[in-house]
Parts: sequence; structure tokens; C-alpha cells
Amino acid sequence: MSHQDWEPVVFKKRAPRSANEAKSRGMKVTKERTTTKNEAYKNTINARKVENEEIVIKKIDLNLSKIIQKARFSAKLSQKALAEKLNLQVSIIQKYESGKIVPNTTLLFKMGKILNVHLTGKSIGKPIKG
Repeated sequence: MSHQDWEPVVFKKRAPRSANEAKSRGMKVTKERTTTKNEAYKNTINARKVENEEIVIKKIDLNLSKIIQKARFSAKLSQKALAEKLNLQVSIIQKYESGKIVPNTTLLFKMGKILNVHLTGKSIGKPIKG
């Protein structure tokens, strides 16, 4: 019987895919606790503080919001039509016109192209020469 191979063959189980599967196999499962909402909020407050001073988040200037409104009126566009051209929600256009949003320069540039008015740089409010 020298031609037979009598070495044992070991089949390994695959790793469990879920916590429930691991529990059913009798493995010990521990759950890591993520930060709570309050801790996450505290972290953002701490990130905003620099040497015990609050950083003021720059909102859009009221003059710029009035320029956007006037340019939109002169282009005879509604907020909804402008939002559709920019692939945005109407609420974002409303926030830009009311001055309640942090300005995004790329969005202001795209909005300026559609409204044919400079909304970024030194010549804010001047028409774009085309």
C-alpha cells in the first residue's frame, strides 16, 4: 500500500461576512463605538477656534447678491430657470441672492457667464465683453 497518500487534508472555513454570521459560528464580536453627534460638534467648534478666537466664516457680500439679482432680472431669468441652467437647486440661488451662503468661486464664475456679468475678480458687476 505504498502507492496511497495518507497525509491529512485540512479544509479551512472562509471568514465570516457579517457580525451575525460570526456570532452564529461562536466567534466573539465587539462593536467599536463611533463618536456621538455632540462629540462631532465639539470637534468642529474646536477646529474653528484659533488661539481662543472664533473664525468668522465669510458669507457672500450683500452688494454681490444685489448684482446677481439685477443681472438675473436683466437677463429675464427666474431663479428656477437660472438654477436649471446651473444644474442646482433653487434654494441655492435664493441663498446667493439673500447673502446667506459661503461663496463658491467656480459657481460664481459659471453664474456670471450665464448672466453675462463679472461676479469674481476686481471687475465685479461689470458686463463681460463678448
